[in-house]
Amino acid sequence: MKGATVSRVVVDTYRRTLRQLLQWLQFEDSIERKVLTAAVIQYVAAMLLLVFPLAFLGPTRVLTAMPTGYVVGTAVVVCLVTLAFANTVWVVRRDLLTPVLELQDVTEALAVGHLDQAQTDPTQTDEIETLQSAIRNVHQHLLVVTEQTNTLGQEECSAPILEEEIPGQLGSSLETM
Repeated sequence: MKGATVSRVVVDTYRRTLRQLLQWLQFEDSIERKVLTAAVIQYVAAMLLLVFPLAFLGPTRVLTAMPTGYVVGTAVVVCLVTLAFANTVWVVRRDLLTPVLELQDVTEALAVGHLDQAQTDPTQTDEIETLQSAIRNVHQHLLVVTEQTNTLGQEECSAPILEEEIPGQLGSSLETM
């Protein structure tokens, strides 16, 4: 087998195993649990690397054989790994999960015709904010469409709201009306 094929098989096997683990844990339906599972795997792996010398040599031997700088460095690494894990949990919940759940509520409301569902202003400048802006634009277009159709229904063909442009097929249909 060529190197690329072997690495592909390894990656595919790993992904399949990870998916099975997530299904077994009943985590496959949650972004939060998927990301936190990955973070836990990383945290445990890092901690195991730090604990192996203690497990195989014993704490007394490690402390006497290792220079003080190594022990202090290990303590710093433990703190950093723990901080990285806590940061991952915080970022996933605050910057990913919370806005995604809000967007879910807003889009579900829009899908059933409830245009009064307000979306909060974004607090971040990333892909989530771009998605929030796109949904906010859809919401604004739907509000204009609602006003325009109400105006047309009342046969007020010269009302200023009819000057508002709506993009795409929906806008074309309204212009035809």
